[in-house]
Amino acid sequence: YVHLLSPHPTYHISVFCFFVFTIPRPPRATLSSSSAASSLYKRQVLAFLRTQARNASWMTSVCTGALVLGAAGLLCGHNATTHWLSRDLLALFGAVSVLQRVVVDGNRITAAGVTSGIDMALMLAGVLWGDDVAQSIQLNMEYDPQPPYPAGAPETAPPHIVAAAREQGAARQAERRKAAPVAAGRLAP
Repeated sequence: YVHLLSPHPTYHISVFCFFVFTIPRPPRATLSSSSAASSLYKRQVLAFLRTQARNASWMTSVCTGALVLGAAGLLCGHNATTHWLSRDLLALFGAVSVLQRVVVDGNRITAAGVTSGIDMALMLAGVLWGDDVAQSIQLNMEYDPQPPYPAGAPETAPPHIVAAAREQGAARQAERRKAAPVAAGRLAP
């Protein structure tokens, strides 16, 4: 079973990025965040994540949720990935940035962009419940990606599309670039 946990009863739930903590005994918990950049400043959220991590079987993030795990000190010394626009920010938190859709390092799993979260979820389902269950989930979702364009990563997208994406995400990225060094500075050396 999945139970929603939050450090605050009115915490906003969003599908933009999320963290899953699989606790050794029930319940399994999902904490959602409306904005990775705003969560980097929230000491209560970061403390909550550190507390939950002590007993978590798995700590996962999708997209820029990895920055929040990093700000909580949970990625220091670990391989990780995040959305391509923010990959370089992982180093601020002592994480080793890896150019992969899904990165597993110990009990930490990070997924790059939003769609790689599906890959991560299927992989974790396989680990937790076996390959047959994961494949059944994949089939029931009819998850058989065949994108119409080879533009799903900056390494394969046309340069003008990458430039446009950078421009479109500039405001959000500026927030992250402002918040990340502040959050990293709060981590104990």
